[in-house]
Amino acid sequence: MSKGKKTLLIVATVLVVSGCAISFGAFAAAGFNPENLSTESRSWTPTTKTFRPEAENPHTAIVLRDEGQNVRIEATDGDAIEVTYWTNERKRFDVTDDGGTITVKGSRESYIGIMMIGSFEDHTTVVKVPRSYAGTLDVDLMSGSMDMTGLDGLDSVTAKTASGDVKLARLVANDITTSTASGNVLISNARCSQLSATTMSGNVDLSDIEASEIVKLDTTSGSQLLRGVSTLALDAHIGSGDILATNVSAVDAKFDAVSGSVSASFVGSDREYVIEASSASGSVYAPAGSATASRRVSAHTMSGDVTLTFSGGDASSSESNASNPPSFPEAPEAPKAPEAPAAPTL
Repeated sequence: MSKGKKTLLIVATVLVVSGCAISFGAFAAAGFNPENLSTESRSWTPTTKTFRPEAENPHTAIVLRDEGQNVRIEATDGDAIEVTYWTNERKRFDVTDDGGTITVKGSRESYIGIMMIGSFEDHTTVVKVPRSYAGTLDVDLMSGSMDMTGLDGLDSVTAKTASGDVKLARLVANDITTSTASGNVLISNARCSQLSATTMSGNVDLSDIEASEIVKLDTTSGSQLLRGVSTLALDAHIGSGDILATNVSAVDAKFDAVSGSVSASFVGSDREYVIEASSASGSVYAPAGSATASRRVSAHTMSGDVTLTFSGGDASSSESNASNPPSFPEAPEAPKAPEAPAAPTL
């Protein structure tokens, strides 16, 4: 090894050792507690605001806008809407009640520093909504996840976030609209007339859904998982990812995938459906259905397999329009038994 390379190696080793020593010293100075390394302000202050009782003058809308906190909306047995939020010298909220609309707007001043480590504390904005509330909920976040649970009889729900997950459970509303640019949408035990879920990069997971009109899904990159979805119309589109649907009940169901497989099982017999299934590059396994049926299933993909099954049995599977159906080797014939030897003659 040349003298120059040896010198360079020694300098690099010294720098690495020095960096490790400085890091250890900083961690020791923080009491070996990672929370003490946070450059985020610790002067967080919680504030709870309670509005007038709904029995006096019901509110019609709750609007929440924020840039960087998680949001949880939950039902309460009380009769007043209650909002709890956290503020500090850079984070503030404006909360207003005007004409029956409660508006909660969170804003945050930009911060430039050499090292920025977020807070380890939970500063989730919590909105408690009386079970009697029958207005609208409109939540739009720049960064953060939201969770809504146990709300009944709402007019409409809009839940959008640029970066984070949307989770809805035990929800009854007329219209439900969800959207996330980077994150997942998970909805369970929901009753509505219309449901829409859109993701740019993330998965959609629906379970135990009843929609009297339509369920519409649009995913750019991610998967779609549907379990126990009952609706008049189902329209699922996916760019890159698979669609897996089980126990679906729909009068008109459409599945469209650009790059991915479609696998769906339906309530009832295939003779109750007009079935259209195709794949530009993949196999199709689907019964023929009935051209005069009152229900319709359409499943298409550019690259991937299409598999359609029905809980009532595939009555026409032997005469289906399946392309490249799975085949199984025939069982070999059993060998003949050897003849019994002739009896000896005396």
